[in-house]
Amino acid sequence: MGRTQGALAAIERSDDVFSRAKAGEDVAWMSYYDNAQHHGDTGHASFDLALLPGQSSAMATSRLRTATNEHADDYERSRALSGTKPATLIMAMAVLKEAVSIRQRALDEVG
Repeated sequence: MGRTQGALAAIERSDDVFSRAKAGEDVAWMSYYDNAQHHGDTGHASFDLALLPGQSSAMATSRLRTATNEHADDYERSRALSGTKPATLIMAMAVLKEAVSIRQRALDEVG
């Protein structure tokens, strides 16, 4: 939509709100929303920004890697989805060898 600054501001606000969350205070249906989920959700949002001309991929790559590394085994699908996007960003930046390695891990996750 071309509203890069607005999207970055929304990610920043979500980081602020998430940083104030306390274990055990969430309603039951939000219990899945942990550090891995937060980094995955904000990583997916920043992924779209990273593909825009002149934008950095650092935020998306960092957040998606955190999500991939921290998602528990019960969240293989989330881990795999978060694992494919850093490879896409790396391929977009022409670092193919690293991208293939990352993509392979994500594909191994989905079996």
